[in-house]
Amino acid sequence: MPNPLAAAQLKKTQAQADRELFMNSVLAASYFKADDVRAVVSDMNYVIKAAFTEFHLEVGPLLADKPKEVIMQILKKEILDRLYKLQDVDPYKIEVRNRKMTKYKQKIDENSKTRVGEKGHERIKI
Repeated sequence: MPNPLAAAQLKKTQAQADRELFMNSVLAASYFKADDVRAVVSDMNYVIKAAFTEFHLEVGPLLADKPKEVIMQILKKEILDRLYKLQDVDPYKIEVRNRKMTKYKQKIDENSKTRVGEKGHERIKI
């Protein structure tokens, strides 16, 4: 006669394994690849640097001869305006980037293949 406790424990373990597999598949579909995240973050860094590079030239004249409270309000508004201009991640841009990168890697692979010439010298296909 099979042990009912062992059978219940086995079913529980199988259910937990199925749940873990399901959660992993859900999470895998909702996250971006590491290369995509690096590309998006580096693009955002460039945008932020560009937005704040000449910040002092644009905002400085607005702050002249103002009380501290007004300066704080102006700075807060200008910083938030620049941060709001940052765009959300566009999945289409990531897809286009990946296609370009794939074509680029294929081109590199094609160009790096070598062949032996008529006199035995290696030639690089360009």
